[in-house]
Amino acid sequence: MAPDIIISYDRKIDKFVNFPLGFAGPSISDVPFFDLRNSKKEVEVNCSQIISDVKDIAFTIFVDENCILSYKVILKSANYTVKSDILHKVNIRIPVYNQEQTSIFGDFYHLIKDFNPNVTPFSYSVEIIKHLKNDIVYDKFKIAEKFINLK
Repeated sequence: MAPDIIISYDRKIDKFVNFPLGFAGPSISDVPFFDLRNSKKEVEVNCSQIISDVKDIAFTIFVDENCILSYKVILKSANYTVKSDILHKVNIRIPVYNQEQTSIFGDFYHLIKDFNPNVTPFSYSVEIIKHLKNDIVYDKFKIAEKFINLK
């Protein structure tokens, strides 16, 4: 079965836009940002977004550990509130390495080539890899720091 193709109407440029496959949505800087690092039970973010005739409302969340995020959407505008009865659940897994599946000439290939060229039996841990080649280890704060004032 072929994946759905989403063709959105961009009001800013007044035309339909077909995003490429793998597109994850609007830019982080264009949508509300929820920082959920402190395991808050309820978070509210003020934003200005036109939502008339819109099927999807985009937002970005930031967590610093694997979790199952459960949420309901509540939209507020002046004295008007719209509450969703649907409980959405998202299983969030933070990667350990920048490249999670190895390939020929990939990150782990070069790690072994540089530090174990004879391919003798070995075992490794995240700490060992950080020590040998730190840039392989995923930095969960790098992207968030780019878009928000993360502390």
